[in-house]
Amino acid sequence: MQRLARVALIVGAIGSLALMFIHGRPSVFLLILFTGWVLAPFVGLAWADRRAAGWPASSRATLYYLMLLVSVGSLAVYGYDVASGYGRAVLFVATPMGAWVLIWIVLPIAILAGRRAERSNLR
Repeated sequence: MQRLARVALIVGAIGSLALMFIHGRPSVFLLILFTGWVLAPFVGLAWADRRAAGWPASSRATLYYLMLLVSVGSLAVYGYDVASGYGRAVLFVATPMGAWVLIWIVLPIAILAGRRAERSNLR
C-alpha cells in the first residue's frame, strides 16, 4: 500500500501541474503562486509520509489512503475543468484548500486514535 500511495502522490503532483499548465497561461507571478499552491498538499503528504515511520499501523494506513484520495481527487477535479473547457481558475484554488482541510481533519484523528489503541493494547 505504501508504494502505491507514493507513486500515486508523484503522479498526482505531476499530473496536477500538467493540467494547470494546460488550463491557461497566467502571468509569471501567478504561475509561481499557483504552482506552489497546487503542489502544497502533495508536499505536505510527502512530508507526513517521511515522518510516519513511528506511527501506529492504522495511522500510516490512513495516511496512505489520504495520499491516494488527494491524488485521484485532484486529478479528477483538474481534469474535469480542463476537459470541460470552462477554465475556472477557482477550482485550482479550492481543490488544494479542500485537500488541506481533509488532511488536517482526518490525519490528526487517525494518529490520536492509533496511539490510543496502541496504549490500550499495552495494558
